[in-house]
Amino acid sequence: MTTEDILAMLRDGDSIEDIGNHFAKLMNAAKAQYDQEQEKQKTVKLNKLTKIIADFINWIDEYVTPVPDDEDPEALAKDLIKTLDATKSFTDKLFDNLDNLDSVNITTLDKLFDPKKEVKAAKPKMDADLQSLVDMFLGQ
Repeated sequence: MTTEDILAMLRDGDSIEDIGNHFAKLMNAAKAQYDQEQEKQKTVKLNKLTKIIADFINWIDEYVTPVPDDEDPEALAKDLIKTLDATKSFTDKLFDNLDNLDSVNITTLDKLFDPKKEVKAAKPKMDADLQSLVDMFLGQ
């Protein structure tokens, strides 16, 4: 809805309250549709991961070791999604910054995720007289 739409409605005799109610109905309808889309996306996400886990369980059962019949691929998928969602900010930060790093090492990653732990080398403090003596010796 644009300003021109609102002006046209006012010119047609609609009150501000009528326009507000109309706008509220539009917003509620859009929100309901959005919620349905999100729920469908969650269902698709869960179903795909459940199939992957079920296939993996079958593979383990066939090639590695017998798997108990009561393993629930959907419950495992829900737990994995919950864990991945809980660590999303960490993994986003990791993968967003890996492209920006020339080489990844423990120090770099430590600084990336907890800058408070960064330790700077302490510079030795010299009193003014000792500093003057050193400067004279070095010819500065």
